[in-house]
Amino acid sequence: MKIGLSNLLFVRSSVEDSVEKIAELGADCIEVVYDVPHFFPDHEPSQLGDIRKLIESHGLGVSVHGCFWDLNPASHYTTIRDFSIKQTKRSIEACARLGGDLMVLHPGRIAITDVEWFAQTAVDFTLEFFNECELFAKDRGVKIAVENIGLPFFALSSLEELGAIVEGRENMGITLDIGHAYRRRKTESAENAELEIARLIRSLGRKIIHIHFHDNHGQNDEHLIPGEGSINFAPIVDALKEVKFDGMVVVEMFDPGNAFEAGRLGLEKTRQLFAL
Repeated sequence: MKIGLSNLLFVRSSVEDSVEKIAELGADCIEVVYDVPHFFPDHEPSQLGDIRKLIESHGLGVSVHGCFWDLNPASHYTTIRDFSIKQTKRSIEACARLGGDLMVLHPGRIAITDVEWFAQTAVDFTLEFFNECELFAKDRGVKIAVENIGLPFFALSSLEELGAIVEGRENMGITLDIGHAYRRRKTESAENAELEIARLIRSLGRKIIHIHFHDNHGQNDEHLIPGEGSINFAPIVDALKEVKFDGMVVVEMFDPGNAFEAGRLGLEKTRQLFAL
């Protein structure tokens, strides 16, 4: 298992500086967000050679978070869907160019959830998107890890749904975002959200190939340092150990004004929780 940081934490730094800082903090790996502000839509993955050398010089493992800010592969506008797929394929190519073998993918958003046929169309578009991305990634030696967003206006974003989607797929698994899973359970008034998440982890087992690790208070996606929210991580970590999870645990915090200290504490708290 490798524990590292997302360079999303260092949005006010250049991507090169974010690599240097994450290495200085002693992370095992880095997740590069191939999106603004570090990478704009016209960036060519072929230009990533120097960043790859920098990452390798520090001995960091690497994953890539595919672009997502302004995209929607489930849009009812064909031009938006096509552009979303094009940019996601750039992200897959970027992952391969950086020497990574796993890329995090977001599902599409449903514009109107209260119209059943419209919501189903968004689900169908999202499935087509997953299929196309999986094939493209396989040809480049990259695995797709779909993230549970856990919001009702995202298609196929619950852990239960994703478990069914990745069933039998060799080149696609799940990014378990613990903060998202907790917020979803708490907004559904779960009595013990952490035990429910632990149960799902045991059920999904090896389908979980990547982890996003951060805290919140159960209502908003705060991306806090573990221990600063209300999540009891102990049963969740125990379940991950039971299923022998051995991938990357990316501590995915967002605190631009205090990034370096947040990174230090995030790594420290996460390692304590996993007793590494």
